[in-house]
Amino acid sequence: MSATFTLEEAARFLQLHPTTLGAKARSGEIPGAKLGKRWVFLEVDLMEYVRSHYASRALQGDSTEESVCHSTNAKTRLTG
Repeated sequence: MSATFTLEEAARFLQLHPTTLGAKARSGEIPGAKLGKRWVFLEVDLMEYVRSHYASRALQGDSTEESVCHSTNAKTRLTG
C-alpha cells in the first residue's frame, strides 16, 4: 500500500507552494483526490509525476542549436 500525503505534505515533497499544488491538482496536471474538503495524494503518483519530468528533459537532448544570423547569413551556435 502506498503512503498518502496531505496537500501540505505533498507540496513540501514536490517543493511547491500548497496553492500551486492545489491548482495543478484541480486542473489534473498532478494526480490527487479531493475527499471531502481535503486533498489526498499518493506517494507513488507524486514520484511518477516527478519522473515524467525527467523523461521529458532527457528526450529534449542537447540544449545547443545552430541559428542563422539574418543580416549576414552566418551560422552561430546558441547555448541554452
